[in-house]
Amino acid sequence: DMMDHDAGPAHGDGVPLASLVEVDRVVKAVLRQLKERSLRTKERCMELLAELLAALGQGGLEAHLAALAPHLEKSVEKGKGAKPSLRIEALGVLSLVVDKHAGSDLTVYVRRLGPRVVEAVGDSNYRVSSVALRVCGKLASAQGKDGLPLLKAGDPFVDGLYTAVVGRLGSQDQDLEVKESAIAAAASMVCRLGGVLGDA
Repeated sequence: DMMDHDAGPAHGDGVPLASLVEVDRVVKAVLRQLKERSLRTKERCMELLAELLAALGQGGLEAHLAALAPHLEKSVEKGKGAKPSLRIEALGVLSLVVDKHAGSDLTVYVRRLGPRVVEAVGDSNYRVSSVALRVCGKLASAQGKDGLPLLKAGDPFVDGLYTAVVGRLGSQDQDLEVKESAIAAAASMVCRLGGVLGDA
């Protein structure tokens, strides 16, 4: 599962894989392919990004987040012709971005992509909803540059995130995986954002 990758695998001779990858070149190639209309091509691109993030150390794609964000947004949103498998792959990449960029200023990306994640939480496809809930838990636990929670009081996204997670938590007719993901996300929010939620 792309959400469970460990950081920085090594090559057979002990050389970190990240040092063997021309990151800029790979990302530029992926960006070109993401402009294609083929949903299958976009899925493969998301899989490649997930593998790349897993291979790189902390902050490995920080220089490319601005260029990747619009493509992640389009892939996650439930637009006309949206494909659940692509949305799941893109949400997985977003989860890895949060994991691999701890301490980075992701505020602008949270504001852009956050509403799409909240929308995905309420999706009728249980896999989309479950992965989106796991991303919510990662966002709740994420730290910004100042070492404080990335999500702060006064951010309208926090209220929407909380409402979406609690809504799933209170739903009776849902898949077990969704229920477990909702419980974990709610626990992360209460644990890490208790003070913020009081003001949300």
